[in-house]
Amino acid sequence: MQSKIVNAMKTHVPITHIMTSQVHTVAVNTSLAEVEHIMKKKHIRHIPIVEGGRILGMVSLTDLQRLSYTSSFAEVDAEAEDDVPIYNFLTLEQVMVRDPFCIQKTATVGDACDVLTRMDFHALPVVDGKELLGIVTTTDLLRYLSTSMG
Repeated sequence: MQSKIVNAMKTHVPITHIMTSQVHTVAVNTSLAEVEHIMKKKHIRHIPIVEGGRILGMVSLTDLQRLSYTSSFAEVDAEAEDDVPIYNFLTLEQVMVRDPFCIQKTATVGDACDVLTRMDFHALPVVDGKELLGIVTTTDLLRYLSTSMG
Protein backbone atom coordinates (compact mmCIF):
# COMPACT_ATOMS: atom_id res chain seq x y z
CA MET A 1 0.00 0.00 0.00
CA GLN A 2 2.80 2.40 0.90
CA SER A 3 4.43 1.79 -2.51
CA LYS A 4 1.19 2.82 -4.29
CA ILE A 5 1.03 6.02 -2.25
CA VAL A 6 4.66 6.84 -3.02
CA ASN A 7 4.14 6.21 -6.75
CA ALA A 8 0.95 8.32 -6.71
CA MET A 9 2.95 11.15 -5.14
CA LYS A 10 5.69 10.69 -7.73
CA THR A 11 3.26 11.26 -10.59
CA HIS A 12 2.67 14.82 -9.33
CA VAL A 13 6.37 15.72 -9.58
CA PRO A 14 7.19 18.29 -12.28
CA ILE A 15 8.61 16.69 -15.41
CA THR A 16 11.53 19.13 -15.24
CA HIS A 17 12.80 17.20 -12.19
CA ILE A 18 13.43 14.00 -14.17
CA MET A 19 13.98 15.17 -17.75
CA THR A 20 17.37 15.08 -19.40
CA SER A 21 18.35 18.71 -19.80
CA GLN A 22 21.69 18.14 -21.58
CA VAL A 23 20.04 17.00 -24.81
CA HIS A 24 22.01 16.11 -27.92
CA THR A 25 20.41 18.05 -30.76
CA VAL A 26 21.14 18.51 -34.46
CA ALA A 27 20.35 21.08 -37.11
CA VAL A 28 17.98 20.26 -39.94
CA ASN A 29 20.86 20.19 -42.45
CA THR A 30 22.70 17.40 -40.56
CA SER A 31 23.22 14.30 -42.67
CA LEU A 32 21.41 11.08 -41.78
CA ALA A 33 24.77 9.31 -41.52
CA GLU A 34 25.93 11.87 -38.94
CA VAL A 35 22.68 11.53 -36.97
CA GLU A 36 23.13 7.76 -36.85
CA HIS A 37 26.76 8.18 -35.82
CA ILE A 38 25.77 10.50 -32.94
CA MET A 39 23.09 8.10 -31.73
CA LYS A 40 25.48 5.15 -31.71
CA LYS A 41 28.35 7.08 -30.15
CA LYS A 42 26.21 8.67 -27.42
CA HIS A 43 23.97 5.59 -26.90
CA ILE A 44 20.78 7.55 -27.43
CA ARG A 45 17.64 6.71 -29.37
CA HIS A 46 16.04 10.12 -30.01
CA ILE A 47 17.43 13.41 -31.26
CA PRO A 48 15.50 16.67 -31.47
CA ILE A 49 16.10 18.80 -34.54
CA VAL A 50 16.40 22.44 -33.49
CA GLU A 51 16.95 25.85 -34.97
CA GLY A 52 17.76 28.75 -32.68
CA GLY A 53 16.74 26.71 -29.62
CA ARG A 54 13.29 25.98 -31.05
CA ILE A 55 12.27 22.42 -31.82
CA LEU A 56 11.46 21.69 -35.46
CA GLY A 57 11.28 17.90 -35.34
CA MET A 58 12.45 14.61 -33.87
CA VAL A 59 14.17 11.58 -35.30
CA SER A 60 14.58 8.23 -33.60
CA LEU A 61 16.92 5.32 -34.10
CA THR A 62 13.85 3.33 -35.13
CA ASP A 63 13.20 5.86 -37.92
CA LEU A 64 16.72 5.28 -39.23
CA GLN A 65 16.49 1.51 -38.82
CA ARG A 66 13.38 1.49 -40.97
CA LEU A 67 15.44 3.13 -43.70
CA SER A 68 18.72 1.32 -43.37
CA TYR A 69 18.26 -1.89 -41.39
CA THR A 70 21.07 -0.79 -39.08
CA SER A 71 21.62 -2.61 -35.83
CA SER A 72 21.13 -0.71 -32.60
CA PHE A 73 24.37 0.53 -31.09
CA ALA A 74 26.48 -2.04 -32.86
CA GLU A 75 30.16 -1.68 -32.16
CA VAL A 76 31.46 -0.82 -35.61
CA ASP A 77 35.02 0.00 -36.54
CA ALA A 78 35.04 3.46 -38.12
CA GLU A 79 36.99 2.18 -41.15
CA ALA A 80 34.64 -0.77 -41.67
CA GLU A 81 31.43 1.21 -41.29
CA ASP A 82 29.31 0.67 -44.37
CA ASP A 83 27.82 3.59 -46.21
CA VAL A 84 24.03 3.40 -46.12
CA PRO A 85 22.99 4.15 -49.71
CA ILE A 86 19.50 5.42 -48.84
CA TYR A 87 21.12 8.17 -46.74
CA ASN A 88 22.47 9.64 -50.00
CA PHE A 89 18.94 10.10 -51.35
CA LEU A 90 17.08 11.40 -48.29
CA THR A 91 17.57 14.34 -45.98
CA LEU A 92 16.94 14.61 -42.27
CA GLU A 93 14.12 17.02 -43.04
CA GLN A 94 12.40 14.31 -45.12
CA VAL A 95 12.77 11.66 -42.39
CA MET A 96 12.15 13.62 -39.18
CA VAL A 97 8.78 13.89 -37.49
CA ARG A 98 7.82 17.52 -37.97
CA ASP A 99 6.31 19.47 -35.10
CA PRO A 100 6.55 16.56 -32.65
CA PHE A 101 4.16 16.27 -29.74
CA CYS A 102 5.80 18.14 -26.85
CA ILE A 103 4.94 18.70 -23.22
CA GLN A 104 5.31 22.02 -21.50
CA LYS A 105 7.71 22.52 -18.61
CA THR A 106 4.69 22.81 -16.28
CA ALA A 107 3.65 19.19 -16.99
CA THR A 108 4.00 16.47 -14.38
CA VAL A 109 5.44 12.96 -14.48
CA GLY A 110 1.84 11.72 -14.56
CA ASP A 111 1.09 13.89 -17.60
CA ALA A 112 4.08 12.42 -19.44
CA CYS A 113 3.05 8.87 -18.49
CA ASP A 114 -0.46 9.55 -19.80
CA VAL A 115 0.80 10.86 -23.14
CA LEU A 116 3.30 8.07 -23.69
CA THR A 117 0.82 5.32 -22.85
CA ARG A 118 -1.66 6.71 -25.40
CA MET A 119 0.71 7.62 -28.22
CA ASP A 120 2.98 5.63 -30.52
CA PHE A 121 6.33 7.11 -29.51
CA HIS A 122 8.80 6.83 -26.65
CA ALA A 123 10.22 10.29 -26.12
CA LEU A 124 8.76 13.68 -25.34
CA PRO A 125 10.53 16.97 -25.81
CA VAL A 126 9.98 19.25 -22.82
CA VAL A 127 9.49 22.83 -23.94
CA ASP A 128 8.81 26.34 -22.78
CA GLY A 129 6.58 27.50 -25.61
CA LYS A 130 8.55 26.08 -28.57
CA GLU A 131 11.97 26.39 -26.89
CA LEU A 132 13.52 23.02 -26.11
CA LEU A 133 14.43 22.59 -22.43
CA GLY A 134 14.91 18.83 -22.26
CA ILE A 135 13.61 15.40 -23.16
CA VAL A 136 11.96 12.60 -21.22
CA THR A 137 11.77 9.01 -22.44
CA THR A 138 9.82 5.95 -21.41
CA THR A 139 13.04 4.59 -19.93
CA ASP A 140 13.44 7.74 -17.80
CA LEU A 141 9.89 7.36 -16.51
CA LEU A 142 10.23 3.66 -15.75
CA ARG A 143 13.52 4.20 -13.96
CA TYR A 144 12.06 7.06 -11.89
CA LEU A 145 8.81 5.32 -10.99
CA SER A 146 10.46 2.00 -10.13
CA THR A 147 12.85 3.47 -7.54
CA SER A 148 10.25 3.11 -4.78
CA MET A 149 9.27 -0.41 -5.69
CA GLY A 150 10.62 -3.22 -3.57
